Amino acid sequence: MHLQFVLKVSTQRAPHSDVEIKMTSNMASRFRIPTPIVIPAGQTSVDVTVEALEDDVPNVDEIVTFTVTAAKHNSASINTFLIDNDVPTLQLAITPKAVSEADSSVGEQ
Repeated sequence: MHLQFVLKVSTQRAPHSDVEIKMTSNMASRFRIPTPIVIPAGQTSVDVTVEALEDDVPNVDEIVTFTVTAAKHNSASINTFLIDNDVPTLQLAITPKAVSEADSSVGEQ
């Protein structure tokens, strides 16, 4: 299963012509970023649906940075956490359920 989430790319002024956006990530292999991304002429934003890809490899949780760039615009970046669901969980059980210090043989010879 792939989780999808939305990043909103916006500009302060509505452009007179379409603005082509380039979106990158420092973990590009873990996400499917659609192309092209365009802010249409006369609009100030576009929603971009990004897909997190399942890799079935245990990793630690990591900070991911997404960056957008466009001609004649300053770039912008945002950070989020990628929480890995592939890390196996250890379990611990004890038998018997209770232990008494009276049962100890410490000090006996």
